[in-house]
Amino acid sequence: RAVWGADFIDGSNQDGNGHGTHVAGTVIGDNFGLARKATAVAVRVLNNSGSGSFAGVVAGVNYVTDQHAEKKVPSVANMSLGGPVDQGLLDALEATYKEGVLMVAAAGNEAQDACNVSPAASEFATTVG
Repeated sequence: RAVWGADFIDGSNQDGNGHGTHVAGTVIGDNFGLARKATAVAVRVLNNSGSGSFAGVVAGVNYVTDQHAEKKVPSVANMSLGGPVDQGLLDALEATYKEGVLMVAAAGNEAQDACNVSPAASEFATTVG
């Protein structure tokens, strides 16, 4: 129930960091997952060190939006990442929300107001943490 969707880093289709795989297990795990019948679609936007560019993250968000528009199935996207507020990312999140995708964003672990980081600052994301 986990499939590769897109890799905006190097095309390797591997989670060399492990964080995405960990989060997917929490969400769709067979025994204790939050959505045990869901399918997780991997969209890799960070490298093995957990770093990436806003361009790559925006490309990933746009991919999710396009896939949702094409397949017309209920969609939730998790964004366990953060960085400085980026207007391009905020705009992409607004478009995704308007297409009907629930975006869930990490509040961050930087000991600061989540309004100071993207994607958590977006009014079109559900920020948790």
